[in-house]
Amino acid sequence: MSDRQSTVRPDGILGSVLVTGSPRYVPRGQWSPLYAVIVTFVITFAAVVAGAVVAYIILPALVGSSPSDFAEQHEHIAGLVALAFVVAAILVLTWLAAGLLGDRPREVLQLDAPLPAAVDVIAAIAGYTLLYSALVTIRYALDPTALIAEYSKDNEYYLAALREIYWPVVILLLLGIVVGGETLFEGFLLSGFAKLRWGFWGMAVTTGAAL
Repeated sequence: MSDRQSTVRPDGILGSVLVTGSPRYVPRGQWSPLYAVIVTFVITFAAVVAGAVVAYIILPALVGSSPSDFAEQHEHIAGLVALAFVVAAILVLTWLAAGLLGDRPREVLQLDAPLPAAVDVIAAIAGYTLLYSALVTIRYALDPTALIAEYSKDNEYYLAALREIYWPVVILLLLGIVVGGETLFEGFLLSGFAKLRWGFWGMAVTTGAAL
């Protein structure tokens, strides 16, 4: 074996696995990292505006109520309607953006990829749990009162929503939020970010934190 063949580059294993990620993930699509970020911001902004317009302007007009009265009397319903349209808009706009440059959306978003192995799913859940727990711990150490107040407010919101409408609707919306976020950030945005030097893992952590 020649010296060239026997020499191991310092970044050989690290570069191919820990930095660029598993070879099973190959970023596809023509979006550059910068433009992928810009488009992600545009999609998020447009989806939020669409949800707000439908829930707080169009819906009150349809029932013959003013936006302020409707928001006050049906706060939780309006919020859930807004979330539903935000999720729908994110999914539609992300799909359109993925195919805007002539690529196949399913390939850009990795929807045609094989299902991950069970050990990968377990490792991902464990990693996310550890990372999320660490972030919550840091926030609690910095300002425990604010953190507890935030979680209490969220719990009150969803419990009130469950009392006003059928609970399956709330569950479907929560699942939709996860799917929409994963499609936009871990599908579209990651397809551009993973082309950077720090590749898959560095950008996967970044997009996961954004999500």
